[in-house]
Amino acid sequence: MNRNQRIILAAIAALALAALLLGVALPQARVLIAERVALAQLGDPYVFGKAGPDTFDCSGLMKYAYGKAGVKLAHHTKTVANDGRYRTIEDPALLREGDLVFFDTLSGGSEIDHVGLWLGRGRFVHASSAAGEVIVSEFDEKWQKRFSWAKRVV
Repeated sequence: MNRNQRIILAAIAALALAALLLGVALPQARVLIAERVALAQLGDPYVFGKAGPDTFDCSGLMKYAYGKAGVKLAHHTKTVANDGRYRTIEDPALLREGDLVFFDTLSGGSEIDHVGLWLGRGRFVHASSAAGEVIVSEFDEKWQKRFSWAKRVV
């Protein structure tokens, strides 16, 4: 972890503490931490099977970001997508910040193979194999067609 990432993580910890002291609900604080951790990885390389701290695949980034927020996720997209402990959101209009958004990018509708973290305002952060790095994408027509469902993990 480089110096800038350490500074960002220290700031995240301070934000979480401030949120708790100001009465922000713990789930909201966890979402804030997960978002900030994921965004701190922008530009980090995509490497299949990796969950940080410097390289990530899509589920590895989610595991890492939510792990820093105190939420344990499996390091496998399909496992998390089908985990009955978490509420399933099928309508993209109902997405909230922090939801994990699942996509079928390969088979045309029958297999979930990609996950990202919903940021709100029509955007999500994810480790993209196509881009070769962690990026933020717009939930545009391409992604809308590939959207399967989301999970609310906090």
